[in-house]
Amino acid sequence: MPPAREMDPAAAATLRRPRPAPPRRRSALTLCVAALVVGCGGGSDAGRVSLDDVDPSGGFWAVRARCEGGQLRVDFRPGKRLSVRGLGHASSAEIAVECGEPERVAVSNAELRRRSATPTGADLAAPTFEPTRLSCVAVGSLVVEAHPVWARNAIVGGGFRVERDGRAIVTGAISEQYQSQLQWWRTACSPE
Repeated sequence: MPPAREMDPAAAATLRRPRPAPPRRRSALTLCVAALVVGCGGGSDAGRVSLDDVDPSGGFWAVRARCEGGQLRVDFRPGKRLSVRGLGHASSAEIAVECGEPERVAVSNAELRRRSATPTGADLAAPTFEPTRLSCVAVGSLVVEAHPVWARNAIVGGGFRVERDGRAIVTGAISEQYQSQLQWWRTACSPE
């Protein structure tokens, strides 16, 4: 009989259905499961995921957190990295959300369709494919998200998105195989 294969901890965490814990331990259990799903042990690495460890057939998901806004600095280097200082980054190797309480969440087909729809009016700047630095002002509560970029059942890079009130402030994708791009909300961001 062949030896039993070990299951990836992230996959195992999504398959197990633990018995309800007593109320006092439930929040600690939730935090531990969230850390396992993201694939790290907490601290500053709580929202960091290596894209080498991602199963492309595992469905669409993102690492997401609610964070406090303010003055944002965006650095876009095509094929290398998209980062927003203090919030997180995406590259072809890893994605990270570095603020709030990051957790891995499923992304529905309806949400994917909403995001891929062409924005109305002149809200977003035309995509750029050139190195760019932005200064943005986004006051209030933000939703910060990092996610794998899928193409033909393969992970080809990382994506990063910052939203306020359902509107993208900054959104972009980094890939070594495909063209990287960045877009931003014109009224919140300007090139440096």
